[in-house]
Amino acid sequence: MRRRSRPGDPTLLLVLGLVLVVAAILVVRGQGGGPDDAATAIVGSQDGDAAATSPGPTPAPTDQPTDKKRKKRNDGNPPRLDIKQQGKKQCVAAGADTDITVVSYNIKSGHLAGSLSQIAQTLRDSGADVVFMQEVDQRRFASGRVDQPAFFADALDWSYAYGKNAPYAGGGGIGNLIVSRFPLTEVSNTLLPRPPGTVQRGLQHAVIDIDGTEVSLYNTHLQNANEPARILQVAAINQLIADDLRPRVLGGDMNAPPGSAPMNALTTQWTDTWLAAGSGGGRTAPAGAPRARIDYLLHAGEGLTPLAADVLPIRLSDHRAVRAAYALTDPRDPICFQKLG
Repeated sequence: MRRRSRPGDPTLLLVLGLVLVVAAILVVRGQGGGPDDAATAIVGSQDGDAAATSPGPTPAPTDQPTDKKRKKRNDGNPPRLDIKQQGKKQCVAAGADTDITVVSYNIKSGHLAGSLSQIAQTLRDSGADVVFMQEVDQRRFASGRVDQPAFFADALDWSYAYGKNAPYAGGGGIGNLIVSRFPLTEVSNTLLPRPPGTVQRGLQHAVIDIDGTEVSLYNTHLQNANEPARILQVAAINQLIADDLRPRVLGGDMNAPPGSAPMNALTTQWTDTWLAAGSGGGRTAPAGAPRARIDYLLHAGEGLTPLAADVLPIRLSDHRAVRAAYALTDPRDPICFQKLG
C-alpha cells in the first residue's frame, strides 16, 4: 500500500529543500558574468609575474599643453600610456613625452648685431633648449677679438661644441656651433666636399641625453652660390648619417630653397619640420624683408614628433632664425600583458 505523506513528514521537507537550493543556484548563474567577461580581463604581467585581475590601464587625455617652456609632459602625473594591440597581448609604452625646442641661426659672425650680447639675449628669450649657429668666429689668438663659441656658452651657461671649418692665418677660424642646455657627448666635426673655388664646410655632430633617451644633433652650412657643391655636400651628409638610428635633428643654413636638388636629396632621409608643423612661408633671408627660405630644421628617427615651427622676427644678422618644438617619446620597450580569450 502506497504511503501518504503527512504534514511535517521528513521526506517532503527534504524534497522542498532541494528544490529551493536548485532555484537559488539558477538565479545566481543568471546574474553572473559569462565567458565574454573573462576575455576582457588582463591577467599576468611582464616576464611571467603573478596573475592580476585588475583592468588594463586607461589612456590619458590626448590634449597637449601649450607652454613651450614645459619639458616633462606629464610632470607630477603618471606617464601617458599609448595602448597597442599585438595579437593576444596588450602592450603599453613605458614612458612619457618630453618637449625639446631647437633654434637654427646664421649669425654672420655678429657683424650686424649691436653686440653679441643682443644675440645671446634673443636666444635666451626664444625658449630654446638647443641652438645651432653658423658663421661663428673663433678669434682666440687675435688681439682684441672675441672667442665667440666660448662667449655664447658662457652667456647661456650651457654646454657647447665648436666645429671649425676654415682656419684663419693668425689663429682661430670660422665654423658652426652647437650650444645645448643638455650635456653634449660624442662630439665630432666632419669636413664636407670642397670643389675648387669654394669655402670649406662641415657637418657638426653631437649627442645629448634627454631623460635617458639619446638624440643626435647635426649642424651644417652648405656652400652658397654653387649648387653642384651643395649637391656633393648633401650626398656626403646623407651617407654620414645613414647608420644613425637615434631620433635626430639637422639644422643649418642650406643656401637652397625648397624643391631644389639639394633639398630634394636631403628630404629622402629627413623630414622638413616646417612642412610638417610650420605655418606661413618660413622665409628667413634677407632678414629685413625675407624672400627666401634657406634656413631649415629637419628631423628623422622614431619617437620624434614636430609640434610647431616658426621664424623669429629678429634682425641681428642677414638671416632670421628658425625655431621648432618637438615631442620626444620614450622609446623603451613596451610593457606587455597576456590577454585572455
